[in-house]
Amino acid sequence: MPLVAYKNLPSFDRLRAEGRTVLSPERALSQEIHELHIGLLNMMPDGALQATELQFFRLVGESNQIAQFYVHPFTLPELERGEDVQAYIDEHYETFEQIKEDGVDPNNPFKGF
Repeated sequence: MPLVAYKNLPSFDRLRAEGRTVLSPERALSQEIHELHIGLLNMMPDGALQATELQFFRLVGESNQIAQFYVHPFTLPELERGEDVQAYIDEHYETFEQIKEDGVDPNNPFKGF
């Protein structure tokens, strides 16, 4: 499933540099292909947070080309984070409340959760 870089997440740039398929939102909208939205709950410690994110993106991004894949990374606010990692999360991750509000697929399975 091609990944869609719907936000400015550094992992998308790293994947492009590796030669992997990452679509811009404009390119994704021009295709007649199904989209799939999933949440990634990343609870890894600071030293592994970005590496785990990238590894997950690689895994799902190469799995199949029949759908566009939107990954919505989030973590839990009660996890203690260092200043740099917290700044990264604040800039690039969604909150669980946002995931619940928006849902991660068109059927919005978190509504009323």
